[in-house]
This record gives sequence, C-alpha cells and structure tokens, in this order.
Amino acid sequence: MKDPRLEKLAQVLVRYSVALKPNDLVVIQSTPIGEPLVVELYKAALQAGAHPQVRMAPEELTEWLLK
Repeated sequence: MKDPRLEKLAQVLVRYSVALKPNDLVVIQSTPIGEPLVVELYKAALQAGAHPQVRMAPEELTEWLLK
C-alpha cells in the first residue's frame, strides 16, 4: 500500500528543496530500507524533467568502506 506522505515529501524535495529543472542530472542514493521514498523521488524527478539515477547499496558496504 502506497503512503501518500512519501509522495508529498518527494514533491517537496524535488520542487522546493532541490528545485530540479528540466535536463538536470540527479543521483538518488539510499540503502534498501529507503526504497519506497526512492521510488517516489525517482517519479517526481522524472515529472520535473530531470534525469535521475538511483544508487542503492546495503549498509554493510558503507561500513566496510569506512573501516
């Protein structure tokens, strides 16, 4: 079931916080737990005319990088 709050948050982030414009390139990076928000951010970025790329990795990889 979709959470409408995530869609609203994604719209605020894309339109106001980041203010994506057509042809902007944006990377959305997250761990798997953030997948529902990542999906909404991706859709909102496409609607804004931007070119989103998603990078998702397990948290364990970040831990190994920092060690």
